[in-house]
Amino acid sequence: MHLNMHRALLLPEIVAAILRSEAATPGFIHTCLFINRLFSLEATRMLWKGCGDRYTNREGFVTPYVRHLVHITQRDPNRGQSYANCIQELQFGHEGASRNFAEEARYHKDLAVLQFPNLLKVGFYGFEDAMPMNSGPAVLHYAQPLVTEFVLGNASQISDSFLDTLGVRCTTLKRFDLDDITESSLTEDGVVRFIDNAHSLTALDIRLGRKSSGWTLNEFKATAKHLNLELLTIPDIPDDWLDFLRRDSPIQPSFPKMLHFTTGTSDQALQLLAPYMPTLESLELKLQNLSPSHHILASASLFTHLKSLEVNFGPNSSIEANDLVLLAKGCPQLIEFSVCKFEDENHRPSGRGITDNAIEEMAQHMQNIAKLYLAFDRSNMLSWQSILSLARKCRNLRLLRLSCNFTWKEAMDNAQANAFPELRSLTLYLDEANRLSHLTDDGREEETIEAFAAKFTAFAPQLGSIYLEGKNTTDEALADAIDVICSSRSIPG
Repeated sequence: MHLNMHRALLLPEIVAAILRSEAATPGFIHTCLFINRLFSLEATRMLWKGCGDRYTNREGFVTPYVRHLVHITQRDPNRGQSYANCIQELQFGHEGASRNFAEEARYHKDLAVLQFPNLLKVGFYGFEDAMPMNSGPAVLHYAQPLVTEFVLGNASQISDSFLDTLGVRCTTLKRFDLDDITESSLTEDGVVRFIDNAHSLTALDIRLGRKSSGWTLNEFKATAKHLNLELLTIPDIPDDWLDFLRRDSPIQPSFPKMLHFTTGTSDQALQLLAPYMPTLESLELKLQNLSPSHHILASASLFTHLKSLEVNFGPNSSIEANDLVLLAKGCPQLIEFSVCKFEDENHRPSGRGITDNAIEEMAQHMQNIAKLYLAFDRSNMLSWQSILSLARKCRNLRLLRLSCNFTWKEAMDNAQANAFPELRSLTLYLDEANRLSHLTDDGREEETIEAFAAKFTAFAPQLGSIYLEGKNTTDEALADAIDVICSSRSIPG
């Protein structure tokens, strides 16, 4: 067989290209393990490029869990090390479903006998049971010289010396996440020293979870003065901390390269922050632990290059119609705009002057919007006319969630075919106290539902799913009929 093989198949680059081109074919990569030594070597490199439950394999074939590497190493340490040499990404999560899961962090002791010389990315996740397993001394084993991403989704026993050691070992670190930690002894000096010395860092998520000392002004100053940070996630910023920016920025620029920013801050503080992030593209605001917000959108409108804005409100907050329009005019490049994307109903803001006319004016200036989430504390402010305005003005809209209320007859009387050409997903938060119990009085309810469903799916020909909150049995029957049509047609990705 080998004598008849084309000479090109003796070149590792050619074999690797073949494997990559057919990787998504079921069983192909595993079959290549048994062709010859070269094919086996290249297939092994691909199979073991990433490992762990949280590893996202974009090639389309099955990749190993951490337990597979451990079991192989226990039987044959040399073979285990040969696979570890291939691993570039190691993501610890948990195996199993719901309550019957096992943390992959339990294998840290078993993996201590291996080296990972080509490791580039490592992440530690899981549930609370994983925190003591993801201790500082245990996870430092993976701080290899080539590592550029080190993500601690949850951990324990994180100290100043841990950060110092990480900085020394991983001199080209570009991303560091320190989310939820416990039983740790981090100090302000240690955090500041790490940020100051991590010159290659471009992404920092340092929410710090359960750090006893909390987030301090000097730590905030260190992030503001870092020369290369493009992505930053930090705890809430008190208003008076912005004073130092006004004092120090003429001497040393603050946030010189910032593109993506996540924090919690007041309406006034966000307004003061805008001049220091002139090229910001993505802003996520977590306001759950702050005083009620009423003009955060007006402040956000000052970030004129925004492409994505997500606002998660705390209780008793509100949005004014003028601010909604101001945001649309100030940020014409917005592609995604979310109000309470994941929060429950208690955190949805009230609306002041929110009307169909306000939505129409907003939509007029949001022609690039692809994802829009607008959830209010009540649904009787907006009608079907708001949906029609979005259909006319926002031709690229693919995902829509909106608080509104209407009758289905009103909707179907004003639903032209292909009005929403790109819409894939629709969620409507209806007013459950003001819904009709039936669609028609002539006893042809089932026939009317089928006709309305057909007209609705023609209104949004690419629709893949519809969800109604606050629905009654009639709404549910219509949504089910729409889903049947959606699932029966081929929807492009």
